Order: sequence, then C-alpha cells, then structure tokens
Amino acid sequence: MAGYLGKLKDDLRSSCLVILLCFQDLLNEARQRLGRVTKDPTRYQTLLDGLILQGFYQLLEPIVIIRCRKQDTAVVKASINKNVPIYQNSINKDIDVHIDQENFLPEDM
Repeated sequence: MAGYLGKLKDDLRSSCLVILLCFQDLLNEARQRLGRVTKDPTRYQTLLDGLILQGFYQLLEPIVIIRCRKQDTAVVKASINKNVPIYQNSINKDIDVHIDQENFLPEDM
C-alpha cells in the first residue's frame, strides 16, 4: 500500500510539473503575440478597448484606476473615453476612471 501511495504521489508531481510547463509556454506565447500587437496601433487600440470594457464589467466598481505603461497613456485614455459611455449606458450606473500617473507598468512589458 505504501509503495502504491508513493507512486501515486510521484505521478501527481509529474502531472503538476507538466501542467506548469504548459502554462509557462502559453504565457510566453501570449507575451510574444502581445508584443507584436503593440506594434500595430489599430489592432492594439482594438485590443485595449475590449480589455478595458471587459474589466469594467468584471469589476462593477464605481471608481477604477488603470495602471498602464507610460507610452500607452494616450491609447488607454482614448479607450477609457470610448468605453465609459458604453459601460454606463449598459448598466445605468456612473463610473469614474483614472489612469495611475505615479505607478506605470514597466516599459518592456
């Protein structure tokens, strides 16, 4: 019985390691794709629009502070201006959104 449990634990560890490695591969691929999207202003704006609006709906908070890269401030602001009215009209509540001007994300993200 002890040998069986030991093998079961080893199998479980191996499975967890495989899952973690697959997850790491997915994250690396997502970073690479995002890096390519940021170089295309139209695609990047579209992506930000979708992500920011999705964030509003998931948070459902009256005040939202967005942290972005400094070089993305203008596109994020444009997305906020576009999405706040959409959000407010769909849920009939006000939302106050600001960009964090003191704590920007790293530029190499």
